[in-house]
This record gives sequence, structure tokens and C-alpha cells, in this order.
Amino acid sequence: KHQINGFREGRRGHHPEDTQSSLMGMIAKQLTDAQAEAVIAHITKLPRTIPAGIDQDSQNADVANGQMLFQERCMECHRYNATGEIAFGSPPLVGQQAWYIMAQIGKFKNGQRGTVKGDVNGAKMVLSSNFIEDEQMLRDVVAYIMTLNPDPAVSPEEQKKQIIEGSPFESAGR
Repeated sequence: KHQINGFREGRRGHHPEDTQSSLMGMIAKQLTDAQAEAVIAHITKLPRTIPAGIDQDSQNADVANGQMLFQERCMECHRYNATGEIAFGSPPLVGQQAWYIMAQIGKFKNGQRGTVKGDVNGAKMVLSSNFIEDEQMLRDVVAYIMTLNPDPAVSPEEQKKQIIEGSPFESAGR
């Protein structure tokens, strides 16, 4: 809901060089309130997806360094298990594809996200993303985040058990 509202209110999808987000913004702005609520209800019912294959591959990444960086810079807002924190408006990172996390961090770093006046959480992420000095650090952090995902080969029930208990999004339906 927060993300759809971000598109509808212009906090996301505002940068002319971010064509994917601009398209999403145009679509979200066309939704009536009832349609937006229907989309949110539908998405909430979708099963959690777990990245598989290359997304869990830590080739060319230092997972131990990524863990240290995550614990120092990301954990405060995204929690120890990357399940997000409602109080901070920080979304879960588990379940996201590696390419998506890398792209979004890049958008925060280059000013395509988090720069609209009043986007407090986005501004925090812009500042937080500045610690990633190069592509290697980005690969390391994302490779560690991918290790926090449950095994995609097991049942959804077992996957849920593998995600360390305590995610505020589980009780909120996501």
C-alpha cells in the first residue's frame, strides 16, 4: 500500500530517466481508490516468492563482508533477518530478486528515488545508500541478503519456518 501510494502521490516514478517507475506511476495514478484497494488486496493474497538459482549465487561476492555491512548499515531499519520494519517504513528484502535490490539501491544513490520533498523514508535510504562505495560492496550486501531467504525447494510451510520468527509483516498479512 505504501509503495502504490508513493507512486500515486509522486514520491516514486517522478524521475524522467527512471522509465520503469515512471510507467508504474502513470498506471497507479489512473487507479481509483477502490481499484487501488483491490490491487493491494490481490497482491496481499499472493504467495511469498523466494528467489532461486542465480539470485542465491554468491559468485564474485564476499558474503561475510556483506553480512558485516548489512549488520552495520542495513539491519537497524530492515531488521536482523531482512524482513523489514513497519515502524520505520522499511520493506522486507527477503523475497526480492537480487537484480531488483541492486537496481533500487542504484536509484537511491543516483537520485532517481528518495529525493522528493516530504519523502522522509526515501531520504533516509538515500543517505544509507551512500555507504556503498562500489559495485563489489553492492554485490557483497545483496549476496548476504539472498542467504536470508528460505530454501525455494521446500514447501511454503517449511519456508515460513525457515524465515526467523519475528517479522512484523507476517502478522500484517505480508
